[in-house]
Amino acid sequence: MRESILKSFKNDERGTAGRRILAEKAKKEYGYTFYDANFNEVLEFAKRSAYTDSVFLEGAENFQKPLFKIGDKIVLQNRFIYFVYGKSDNFLQSAPDETMKQLNPFIEQEIVAYEDTNLEKKYPELKNLLQEYHDGILLFNISNEMVWDRAVKDREGLEVFFKQNADNYAFSAQHFKGRIFYSKDKKIAAQVQKAIKKMPADSVASYLRTKINVDTLLVTSEVGLWKKGEHKAIDKFGFKDKAADFTPSKEFPFVFVNGKVIAKPENYTDVRGAVTSDYQEFLEQEWVKSLLQKYKVEVNSAVLKEVELDSKAHFKK
Repeated sequence: MRESILKSFKNDERGTAGRRILAEKAKKEYGYTFYDANFNEVLEFAKRSAYTDSVFLEGAENFQKPLFKIGDKIVLQNRFIYFVYGKSDNFLQSAPDETMKQLNPFIEQEIVAYEDTNLEKKYPELKNLLQEYHDGILLFNISNEMVWDRAVKDREGLEVFFKQNADNYAFSAQHFKGRIFYSKDKKIAAQVQKAIKKMPADSVASYLRTKINVDTLLVTSEVGLWKKGEHKAIDKFGFKDKAADFTPSKEFPFVFVNGKVIAKPENYTDVRGAVTSDYQEFLEQEWVKSLLQKYKVEVNSAVLKEVELDSKAHFKK
């Protein structure tokens, strides 16, 4: 019954009580004037139309007199006419009846909107908080553009950075780089093993999908970079460790590998995570340098000393 109950709240006085109370409070706080004569003009305008259809709007733009005033905000007649038209559930409702019915909801909506525009003036803490969110979002967007997202997408930059700092990514032990295959059928395993010798590494996945696993899954594979002790199958077939304790599954009993043992990374993709992280840090440092060249930074030494003294006093306590 949750949705039904919530809907009933919204459709009766319980759903509008808060807005109504806020509107009444704002009227007293900011000063409120309602122009009865101008409202009566709108009501007479509504009476010329039987329903709140397109005919109801004809000439609405000419109603430029103030309907009411709240603080320094003046709300014109035509704004209310458009509101009545927009709130009508169907075009068979009586225009005069709807005009009377929607008056208070319209006034409350406009007053609450006015109150919303004054919240930052009334509450400095809110103003500061909104400014903090605003600046934080801007900083995140520009940082993403200049550093984080840029580093992930800049393949050429990553490769150059890796070559310039290759010693930082040296392996502590040899790694096997390649792919391990698991096959249900011995003949299929031999077929795949023969075929992949003649194709680029990045074509293997497509070959398995379009030539081998067309109707059913016959061969699965893993691609990666492993050091000894991280994968039993790689230990046995990649590093050719006869003592490796590896037992294939019953479903995919035929296992083989394709790749090579390397002593150091061949390119940045072998150590992508570390290189990307370092490259991001490098881009951020370069960005800060460019900002320091563009904008002059002055430090108020006297204030800095005061902060240092206050900080020391605080820690002593």
